[in-house]
Amino acid sequence: MRYQIVIKRILIYFLLVVLAFIVQTCVFPFLSFLASAPNLILIITFTYGFIYGTEWGILCGFFAGLMMDLFYTEPFGLFILIYSYLGFFSGLYSHTYRSDSIMLPLILCLVSEVFYNFAILAYRYMTIGELYFNYSLVHIIIPEIFFTLLVTLLVYRILLIANRRMDRVDDLRGKQAA
Repeated sequence: MRYQIVIKRILIYFLLVVLAFIVQTCVFPFLSFLASAPNLILIITFTYGFIYGTEWGILCGFFAGLMMDLFYTEPFGLFILIYSYLGFFSGLYSHTYRSDSIMLPLILCLVSEVFYNFAILAYRYMTIGELYFNYSLVHIIIPEIFFTLLVTLLVYRILLIANRRMDRVDDLRGKQAA
């Protein structure tokens, strides 16, 4: 019975990452009032890492990075590495702090977003050889951080409630099977 729950969770994480990827790449670019698109995949990765721990954060980060690697022209594995690190880093705080608080997830989102953007900026500097730091900071990084933090307020709470409900259902099924 435990394996069925794990397989169901992995399938849900994968489908959620696919849905977030579709919304992030197909819907957000057409919204003209957004200066930059929020990073939904990053929100899902650090949320699952923070709620369930390092193993699930790495797994969700792997799926998120896989989606990004399959559809973007960066070298294969770059996004897997970045998102897996973000899931692991967020998972380090899962047993120390309560997931009810909104302040720590916002701080984790901010740190994750800054790490993600600077990792991409460092990669592009290594490949191109030029660093357009001021332009990237003003036109890409700061607007993306702002919108990601704003969306985190809503998405984190929805994911937390949905995961608690799934945990209760899984606990009930486990007790009935025993």
